[in-house]
Amino acid sequence: MFARERRKITQIAPALAEMLHDSPGLIIVIEGHSDDRGLVEYNDQLALERAEAVPQILLNLSFPEDRLRTVDISQF
Repeated sequence: MFARERRKITQIAPALAEMLHDSPGLIIVIEGHSDDRGLVEYNDQLALERAEAVPQILLNLSFPEDRLRTVDISQF
């Protein structure tokens, strides 16, 4: 979904968005990841921004906000 060192999501598959809509009891936890290259602070911020990018796309597709959770996970 993300290119290396990028924060902007490239796409969410329409089939995934449809499956999420069709599962009303499902709560989505979105994890933003980064790798161990570069500074820890940079990777933490990158992971957070990645985690925040996905819900915005889902909200634009009318996915209910109360069913979304985000977590940033930096790997170092």
